[in-house]
Amino acid sequence: MSKFKRKFCLTLFYGFITLGIVSIFSMVPLQSQVVMSTEPPVLNNFTDVVKAVRPAVVGVTATKTIELNDDDEKYVPELFELFRDRDEDSFKIGGAGSGFLISQDGYILTNNHVVDGADNLQVKMSDGKLYKAKLIGTDAEIDIALIKIKGKGFPYLTLGNSDDAQVGEWVMTMGNPISYEWSISVGVVSGLNRRMLGLGGSALDSFIQTDAAINFGNSGGPLVNMRGEVIGINTLIIRSSSSGAIEGMGFSAPINMAKDAIPQYKKNGRIIRGYIGALLKDSDDGIMIKEVFNGGPADVDGLKVNDIILTIDGKAVENSSSVIRTIHQCKPGKKITLEILRDKKAMTVKVKLTDRSEALGFNAG
Repeated sequence: MSKFKRKFCLTLFYGFITLGIVSIFSMVPLQSQVVMSTEPPVLNNFTDVVKAVRPAVVGVTATKTIELNDDDEKYVPELFELFRDRDEDSFKIGGAGSGFLISQDGYILTNNHVVDGADNLQVKMSDGKLYKAKLIGTDAEIDIALIKIKGKGFPYLTLGNSDDAQVGEWVMTMGNPISYEWSISVGVVSGLNRRMLGLGGSALDSFIQTDAAINFGNSGGPLVNMRGEVIGINTLIIRSSSSGAIEGMGFSAPINMAKDAIPQYKKNGRIIRGYIGALLKDSDDGIMIKEVFNGGPADVDGLKVNDIILTIDGKAVENSSSVIRTIHQCKPGKKITLEILRDKKAMTVKVKLTDRSEALGFNAG
């Protein structure tokens, strides 16, 4: 074969290979070639985050009327005496916090302690406009409330997934600390799943800890990541018992807790949870009942201290927190089946749950 023919045949051969490869890839659906991300892009710096978040962060002012009788007169703070007519038998007290819009039709998340007991709620937008707000639902135990203002087309924030939060990631808070409106502070996620049981907290606590400054008036404001997504609601701070100084420890309620609460707030005005009436702890043997509350469902239906819980309705449980979550997701009145170990003997106990808020006396709306 001549040199020219060999060159021609090789060119033709590689041409067919190239066409074959192109043909193979041309048959692959377009969506298989491109991986689409559903997450918002990470913003370049905190100035970008501020621009994205600020329009949807609001100030919340709550006022409450205190009725007085003759015995109360000596307890009226001197400051209020300056503003109260001597002939009046009541006076108003006020508080301020923060919040953020979560929908274009005016739903706002904030803390329960910001709005608790208020006769009047007022929301101030970042452009200075004022709106009267209505309380939709609240729960004292998780300290999250939902309020609403009338209107359409409001800017709102994207609710992220707090389960994806990682220790060490950058975060930003925004709110109205000590009336310095729309202030920001930055820091990192310092810890996850923090509980405040030794500080008057709840068994439901699962806070995000941050060193981003949270001060009075920040309550109810958003904790956002570098995508501008809300991962928490700024809720409380730790103060030194001796100096009163803030210790650089702030805590935010995880936004997934709020996402679970919102539908119930809209439907019931509160969160309805199942309640078993027992204190649990994780032990080497499993999930142990540490205490049974007198007259509660566990007591009435025969659970005992030192029983080990193995399954709930046939499903294995990982730890005491998972048991609590499972029970809380059940409606009051439901009978759950517990497989337990008692003195190393397996047995089954059925327990009829009651309403947690009613049983514990929490103001749940």
